[in-house]
Amino acid sequence: MRKAYPQLGRKWLAASASAFVMSVAVLLAPTSPASAAIDPAAAVGQKRDQLLALVQAGASDTTIQSRLGLVKVSQPSSGGIEPMSSQGDATVSTPTIYYDTQAKYYYASASFSWNNQQTKADGSGGNVGGYDGFAIRFNKDITNMGTGASFCPGNWGGATPYPGTKPGCVVVQPEDNDDFGSSYKYQDKLNQAYCGGTDYPSCWIYIGAKGTIVHSFKKSWAGCLQVYSKYGHTWSSTQISGINVSNGSISFDFSSSSYRWDISSSNSGKLGC
Repeated sequence: MRKAYPQLGRKWLAASASAFVMSVAVLLAPTSPASAAIDPAAAVGQKRDQLLALVQAGASDTTIQSRLGLVKVSQPSSGGIEPMSSQGDATVSTPTIYYDTQAKYYYASASFSWNNQQTKADGSGGNVGGYDGFAIRFNKDITNMGTGASFCPGNWGGATPYPGTKPGCVVVQPEDNDDFGSSYKYQDKLNQAYCGGTDYPSCWIYIGAKGTIVHSFKKSWAGCLQVYSKYGHTWSSTQISGINVSNGSISFDFSSSSYRWDISSSNSGKLGC
């Protein structure tokens, strides 16, 4: 029987060593995404992109709340805070502020839309002038959690039947992305196609007929927060070379005094006012 003890000991030691190696391997193995802590910035960015898509699709505040858990908290505004331009081709809506009651973050959404979604927007095919611009600003500094935007096509116009699909939205990096707001420049285009059996381009769709910015943030201000937005359009040889954003204003650097206009939100989105 004594001869068996060393053999059993060797088996036990081998099993113990194997178990130890496996335990170390488990401890040193990379943490799986499911078990890793969620990065707050990534979570905010994901929800910002989801909100951007819903706003562009025309979703109601009720739908946004049910799908994303974001509650509209901006207050109704009285007119005349930042008057709408007399230019009648497009409308810039009053910015909306949403609140994530679980994560405690805010999202400000600003949009513009051409009144005629079958517009040619002063274009004849290809690029319509130089860059257009869109910006959002806060009257007080917020704690910036990032921004996102997209500029999308309107509807097909001209000869029918129209193509069964639309071009994708334009997504670009921001010019400004700060505690006072964010701004974007993008190239709008008029795409043409052969419709109705013609041998020449007989239908069109304008890419840039509507646009949305969503700026996410945390509260770091006291008192009344107001959110404004402004849209600038160019055609022919005019372009926007720069956008100036501050707590007090939004302005565009146009290359010419001709072939351009800009339009502001008729009111400000308000919080705590």
